[in-house]
Amino acid sequence: MVIVCEDSEVTPSYLRGFANELKAWDAIDIFPLPAEEAGTTTNAVEHKSGRKLRKLHAVSTPLSLDIEKEYKAVPTRYVREAQKRMEEAGHNEAWAVYDKDGHPHHENSYLLAQQHPRVNIAFNSIAIEQWFLLHFEINHVAYQKSAHIPLATHIAEYVIEKKAKTKIYDHLKLRLPVALNNVVALRLRQNNPKIRFYEKNPYANMDHLLLRMHGYGLMFPGDSFIIQGITFSILMKDEVCEVHVLNNAKAALISTQIQFYTIASNGAKNNIAKEREIVSPGATKEFSFEVKAYPLFYMEFANEVIVIDTTCNEPRIIAC
Repeated sequence: MVIVCEDSEVTPSYLRGFANELKAWDAIDIFPLPAEEAGTTTNAVEHKSGRKLRKLHAVSTPLSLDIEKEYKAVPTRYVREAQKRMEEAGHNEAWAVYDKDGHPHHENSYLLAQQHPRVNIAFNSIAIEQWFLLHFEINHVAYQKSAHIPLATHIAEYVIEKKAKTKIYDHLKLRLPVALNNVVALRLRQNNPKIRFYEKNPYANMDHLLLRMHGYGLMFPGDSFIIQGITFSILMKDEVCEVHVLNNAKAALISTQIQFYTIASNGAKNNIAKEREIVSPGATKEFSFEVKAYPLFYMEFANEVIVIDTTCNEPRIIAC
């Protein structure tokens, strides 16, 4: 995975904290590089998994400067840089992380990302501090400047003059389950399909990037995917999310082999579908979940964990 951030200090430092701890990827490259590493050719996190390390091609740091004229305006340049770094170094997936700020080219950025199915956007409105604040509270105020977001009420040292030196990951890492639940509640309130994500405030989908960094699949209504011969289709009917399971395998499937659950703000895992049923080859089983109760939930099958998010019904921001 390669991640290109708008700012050079706070967001990259926060994301590197996770990248240094996680083992789901062979490598996670995060740009811009820290000042002390800016002359190096790689930013790969040390390989920690048990798999054979996939070789990545070294990419020189100045690549971010080699952006075509039509893509130089922000935030489009971050999407373009993410795409170029992914293709040059052979990454599987790319993310551009940026804020709303006062940028006038959000639509161009979104449309560019839509052209490349492995290039994704992690967006914050109005600033990354909105995402940080969700680690402590749900706040529906439409702040117009990052300085107005009251993060300092929870992290006293996080003020404009000192935020670059604040070890923000250390303050937030244990509160990630809180943020994952709060951001879903935030999006649920902003769930108007007629308004694009970059026009919403407050809004954030940083959780999507964090979930991918943890190795989870990420799916939305309308998606279908196959795991070991079993086809899963996600459909929305009114205020109900349906997961249709089609057994295309040769053996029967016991429905309890598929686990559905939520994760509470304290990290506790709560199962939400426990019925036991045999699904014969060629047969279909449907699981239904009310969106108001379960706007986002986890599905686990054959050691794969898929996150199903019903709160993003506007055109896809990401395509994992």
